[in-house]
Amino acid sequence: MSPKAALSVDRFAVDDLVLPVSGSVDPAMFDPSSYEDFIDAVVAGREYSRQAIRTALQFLASGRYDNIKELADEAFASAPALERRYGTLGKLLEKLPFPDKLACSLDLATGTGKSYVMFCLARIMLNEGLVSRVLILCPSRTIEAGLMEKFDALLADSDLTALLPDTKGTRLPERVDATGTVKEGQICIENIHAVYEATGSSIADSFEGQGRRTLVISDEAHHIYSPSDAKLKKWREFIASPAYDFRYHVGLSGTCYVGDEYFADVIFRYSIRDAINDRWVKDVFYVAKDESNTDDARFQKLLAQHEANRKTYRPLKPLTIAVTKSIKAAEELGEDLVDFLARQLNGDRDTAESRVLVVSSSSRHEANLGRLTTVDDASNPAEWIISVSMLSEGWDVKNVFQIYPHEKRAFNSKLLVAQVLGRGLRRPEGIKAEPRVYVFNHQRWAPEVEELVAEVLDQETTVAQRPSDGRPIRHFDLHRLAYKEVPTGIEARAVEKPREIKNLNLRPQRDAPESTEFVSVSDSEQRVVLTTLVRETYYPTAEVVADVRRRMLLHDQTTNGDLADAYPKKRVERLIVSALKRLKLSGEEVSQENRQLIMSAFGSLRQKTLRAGAEWSQEPDGVVRTSTSAMGPVRVRISGLTSHVGIFYDELSPKLGTLDDAAALKKARAIEVPTFLRRVDNSFLFKSPVNVVATSHLPELLFVERLLDSENAAALKAWIKAPDVGFFSLEYGYQPGGDGRSKRGQFNPDFFLRREGADEVIAVETKADDDTSDINVGKLAFAEAYFLKLNELLREDRKKRRYQFHFLSPRDYDDFFAPLREGALEDFVSTLQAALSV
Repeated sequence: MSPKAALSVDRFAVDDLVLPVSGSVDPAMFDPSSYEDFIDAVVAGREYSRQAIRTALQFLASGRYDNIKELADEAFASAPALERRYGTLGKLLEKLPFPDKLACSLDLATGTGKSYVMFCLARIMLNEGLVSRVLILCPSRTIEAGLMEKFDALLADSDLTALLPDTKGTRLPERVDATGTVKEGQICIENIHAVYEATGSSIADSFEGQGRRTLVISDEAHHIYSPSDAKLKKWREFIASPAYDFRYHVGLSGTCYVGDEYFADVIFRYSIRDAINDRWVKDVFYVAKDESNTDDARFQKLLAQHEANRKTYRPLKPLTIAVTKSIKAAEELGEDLVDFLARQLNGDRDTAESRVLVVSSSSRHEANLGRLTTVDDASNPAEWIISVSMLSEGWDVKNVFQIYPHEKRAFNSKLLVAQVLGRGLRRPEGIKAEPRVYVFNHQRWAPEVEELVAEVLDQETTVAQRPSDGRPIRHFDLHRLAYKEVPTGIEARAVEKPREIKNLNLRPQRDAPESTEFVSVSDSEQRVVLTTLVRETYYPTAEVVADVRRRMLLHDQTTNGDLADAYPKKRVERLIVSALKRLKLSGEEVSQENRQLIMSAFGSLRQKTLRAGAEWSQEPDGVVRTSTSAMGPVRVRISGLTSHVGIFYDELSPKLGTLDDAAALKKARAIEVPTFLRRVDNSFLFKSPVNVVATSHLPELLFVERLLDSENAAALKAWIKAPDVGFFSLEYGYQPGGDGRSKRGQFNPDFFLRREGADEVIAVETKADDDTSDINVGKLAFAEAYFLKLNELLREDRKKRRYQFHFLSPRDYDDFFAPLREGALEDFVSTLQAALSV
């Protein structure tokens, strides 16, 4: 039933959080028009740079504002989005880093020429006589050297100086560094680390007591608010120091985020999306769909795209950047990549090593920093750069056409996403093809890619999955245990011996073409499909048997177990060979994927001293009912719809939610923002009593696709995708690392399926393939005990309803639905559930 009134939804774009500066300027105080020719000559057609400079000067030089607090107060009164974001003016003011200064931030996408904006601000503020010195701070010597080179070239251009109006200030300043005293009429460019050095820097002598007449410009200003090391933490303290009493501060960054929170003092923004659309930077394509199950398959696809880039962007040498979380991870990835490339080069390891460059703060990689400066040159053989976290700003290489965030930590906030992108945005010259950078993100990182799309598309409109009575599919009741007291959770107890392995379920072994689909962040209609013939990596069966036995022997030595006696070499070999021969294979070699399945299967035999088990302080006290109509809303940003986070809808959907849901859905369809918005053409297959179905992770999305299949739909009376929190919560416990320490948590099964022709409900929890974490071990242990007890109490009450629980991953979906259609699901155990049943 459609509600009569719309409910409010969060609808501010990032642009709405920019503080609007008044354009009313008294020419007697400052005449910005007198600098238009100078600015136009410097920015060379970059209209966004001209607007950024003009906006900053209106704030700094007009005399309208005494500090950023006054601008924030003015903006809060006129911009409703700021009230929705911060709630009160006081909370906005608390977020301002330098509230009592004329301090602001300019958000300019990486690769769009921030140095030209800094140059114009420095020259104009000096020429106007508003300041007598300019201090430009940056986070590294690399950026310092680049800024000095650009400023020196521009200062040497007498034609530019001739365009400045005659005023009382400094017309032609001198560029210096902090090794000597900074005098009036000078621009000092220095890396922030020099500010804290006890020797070799004149910062204190030059600026103590001179702050009111100094303009401080901070390049890559996100380091002020999100410092990456101890020294950078002092940057903010330096600007705020009463010893200097700086009055003017302008911070510039292409990543104006503290984690996921946008800066509160931004007065101008030119986003990544704007820069892509205006073709100042490369377009960005990220993975929408990929079938990779192993690192080797991923390497093959990365190499295929790398070589495709070589062909597309001739005569340039293509570069691929991989991002890791630590020095150790970078070194391990470097070794793996060299091994892989050597195999592709028929054993030429020397050539493979010359093409891989590991960059970190370790002294072991210090020599590589020198090679990094010339990595664009054809004479430098390096083509694959492995970096810890991210290469530092100021690395102005233009040949990056592929980025590989190897680990989730490199992609877990808007700040990091924007930084990862930033290293590949700069456009090269001398090529005919439109340049692109391909981000080979992992499909499991749904929230990070969602944040990426939301940031570049600047939209926060949401649509919600809500219960609805407007479908022919009726809501259904779910039974839950009632307790006299809340369950105590998981307690350690001795483990029973694991089930015996009678058969192994392996997969066909063959080289096969696999498709990787990339989608543009600026236009979801632009898609690129890379088809790679993925060649399997094979291991001799005898080697796999030896690996299984080696792990068993190690296990027995640690736990005094008897696995090695129970599974001697011949038995292990017989199980593996039999499984391969059932697939009509010789049994002489094992693919990498099947090796992982074999190790996982035998790993499930490990006999731990302690394990997760379900216990209650008192026995459950009866059964209560919960209707699916009681589900709360599940909201999804339309700007964040990807192949991982999706919305399934049909012709009835716009009528079944709120008016705002319908408007958001219409907006998503009209402007085609989402990269995954699935219309279900046949409403009779939509057997869920909700307006739309929202998925937040790839395994969920793939499971919904199976539920909408006509054969599977015929086997179900109804189903729901349950909210992640607050609807059907199960308490569970687990032991991290099996060390005896118990932790507790709650989870909601992802799906509840009501079978056709039987009073049976199947609860399903979906996870990625091979996600055998201790947390999932605890979830399975408790859920199995929970539904076992629930069925027992239902039988005692002579209720017909029965429940099953299944832990699934995508590789088992087809095997799950086959017995579901036949009504024979009771004996089905997924590969993942078997691995978790330790």
